[in-house]
This record gives sequence, structure tokens and C-alpha cells, in this order.
Amino acid sequence: MDPNTKIVLDEMQQRFVDEMKKQFDVLDSKWTQQFTDAENHKEERVLALEQSVEAAATAFETWRPQIDSAVEDLKLEVTKLNKHLDRALLDRSTDSRLLQPTVSATARPSAGFTADGSSGHRHEHNHRDHEFGIVFTHTHIPVKGTSPPLFTPPSSKLAVIPDDSLM
Repeated sequence: MDPNTKIVLDEMQQRFVDEMKKQFDVLDSKWTQQFTDAENHKEERVLALEQSVEAAATAFETWRPQIDSAVEDLKLEVTKLNKHLDRALLDRSTDSRLLQPTVSATARPSAGFTADGSSGHRHEHNHRDHEFGIVFTHTHIPVKGTSPPLFTPPSSKLAVIPDDSLM
């Protein structure tokens, strides 16, 4: 190879290497800046979270005595209510029941008319169930006539037509 060509090629190679180093340095500085920015942003967020946790803890600490005093006030009020209820029950100790006895609606009123039933009419109507106290089942006796049958047998006049698609 010619010495001048070799010098030119060495010079070109040196420029290429220098340019590549320069490009790598630029990219390296960009990546370093990106990582530094990300690290700073992360530290700022962590610091902000720590400050908000400290602020919340301070707020809860100032809030707690108020809540504790409110709970104590409620306990005192409940104790007072229990004492009043006990006193009221002791005052009514002549009657052992909490509620007053019930009075029947069939008791004879002062006007002479009864309050229940159809007394004095042609005949008594009783369309109500005789079964009371059933919790989950509710049956009714029909007002007139008999109950419809639960199962109606098929009529003999119906014809069964076989389906050809099944064969």
C-alpha cells in the first residue's frame, strides 16, 4: 500500500474513532442525566410521602383526645340512660310486665254494639284460614267451591305426533 494512502486511511480511521467517542460521550451524558433526573424525582416523591405521613400522624394525634373525650361522654350518657331505665322499671314494679295488658276489642262498648264479627246478620261468613302460626307456608281455603286439582291428567283426545328429525 502506498504510504500516503496509509496516512489518509489512518487519519480517516482516527476521525471515525474520535467521532464515535464523541457520540458515545453525548449519549452517555444523556443517559446519565436521565438516570439522575429519575433518581431526583423518586427522592422528591419519597420525601413528599414521608411529609404527608408525618402530617397525617400529627392530625390523628391532635384528633385522638377529642374522640376519646367524645367516647367517654357517650359512655356517661349510656350509663345515665341505664340508670333512668332501671329507675323506671323499679317504679313500675307493681306490674311485672314491661307493657300494659292488652284489652280485647270484643269487650262490650258503652253504645251496646260489638266490635268484632257479623253478629246479628243472616249468617256468619268465614273465609279465613283456620291454620295460623305457619311461618313459611301460606295456604288459603277457597272462598266458594273446591280447590282445583294439583295435577290434571292429559286428555285422551290429544294425539302424539312423532318427530321425524329424531329418527
